Amino acid sequence: MNAEYFISSNKLDDFVTASNWFITAQSKTPGAIEVTWPQNKPRDEKSQNFKQVVKYVPVCVAHKDGDVITADSFSESTKATFNKLPYGEYTVYVVAYLGDHSRNTSMTNWKKAARRSRSVTLKTMEGYPSQPPMNITATSTGTSSILVTWQPIAEEYANGILMGYEIYYGYDEKFLNTVVKVKIYGANSTSFEINDISDQMKYYIKVRGFTKRGVGPASPKVSATTGYEVRLTKRYGGLHALGNSSELSKAHTVWKLVPIGEEFDEILIVFKKFDLESSDASCSNNYVQVTDANDKEIGTFCGKKLPFATSIPKGSGVAQVTLRTNTVPDRGGFSGFYKVINEQPSNKNSVWNLQVQNTSRTGAEVSWDIPDGNVSDIMVLFKESSVQYIWQAVKASPLDNSIILKDLVPAKQYHVRLVGSIFDVIQESKLMTFTTMGDVILVASKPTTAANSNGQSTRTEP
Repeated sequence: MNAEYFISSNKLDDFVTASNWFITAQSKTPGAIEVTWPQNKPRDEKSQNFKQVVKYVPVCVAHKDGDVITADSFSESTKATFNKLPYGEYTVYVVAYLGDHSRNTSMTNWKKAARRSRSVTLKTMEGYPSQPPMNITATSTGTSSILVTWQPIAEEYANGILMGYEIYYGYDEKFLNTVVKVKIYGANSTSFEINDISDQMKYYIKVRGFTKRGVGPASPKVSATTGYEVRLTKRYGGLHALGNSSELSKAHTVWKLVPIGEEFDEILIVFKKFDLESSDASCSNNYVQVTDANDKEIGTFCGKKLPFATSIPKGSGVAQVTLRTNTVPDRGGFSGFYKVINEQPSNKNSVWNLQVQNTSRTGAEVSWDIPDGNVSDIMVLFKESSVQYIWQAVKASPLDNSIILKDLVPAKQYHVRLVGSIFDVIQESKLMTFTTMGDVILVASKPTTAANSNGQSTRTEP
């Protein structure tokens, strides 16, 4: 290995510039600058016969951080090349060390025996990205859509002005056939939703960045399976996605409740079991979302919950239950049922004969009649009257005819109702309203003073 070095106590900027020494610098390929200069141009004017050029040192300074970059190659004494430069602006010049070729030249007075050429400022030629975008994710967002996200390409790997990204997707894992390319503009873009694609289909996706010169390497492929839709047209029925069921094996499942027949006043959805435990507390991975026909959110639920219910009010049209899963425990999932209610529960004659009694500050007893027939799935639903759509639920045994509601808030009005199955037909009770007792406040009265028959004052304690 051959190496040369020069030592100077002075900055490169301190060297005297030879005003008539011009150089040429150009970038013909991305990431490279080529510098050429005339031979034997600078001289020491005071010692023309002795101070000739001993060594040329080409210098490249990056504008972004001020780094001084050494040339990668000297093809001859009047040419040098700087390679592997990040895209950006640079200033280049050449330093010539002047000395005596006939004898050893001392380097202790380098500043006085050196000259700088005139500088040239230029940008490197644009290239294409050297790295793909990172952390690609693909998530099914419906029966015909997938959301793709990524981390933008860092500036140092863009090798030019990053203009945007290209998204490739298709059925073919090897990307040989049926591949669609979508180009989106914007260096800071981080997501794109693929729409109008087939349901229940696994798609493979790659992302590449591009500059004006071309596209960079593709990201590792990711995949996502579009969801599927279950249309439920009966007036009542079950909703199940448990364990290793086909619903949980898909990333996105939609149950659309589209009851056929007369108009309804309410759709009631009861979740008897709910376990979508996840390390993510924000409900972004595993969740169930209930919406109405206008995509108005009734509620989004995740984690492990006690039984509960939601209701879709009159005028909201169909109800939609969307299950989004990523990783669910083997025994996780949910189960429940829905019921289309034709008239307001408060006006309905019911076989249950629901009653509320023995109300206290934090509880109330709810009782009902046990009808004849095969009774199952008895759920007592209750909520504060100010809450719109979400009900708490308590499951009762078919043999029970009463339960105690606990942990209620004092001095609050509540609604309570009952739903249950009789011969596999879901029937609901009237809607009952009750108010818990408030706190008892004892107020001490002041002692009073009065005169007796003899005119003497007497003191009366409360």
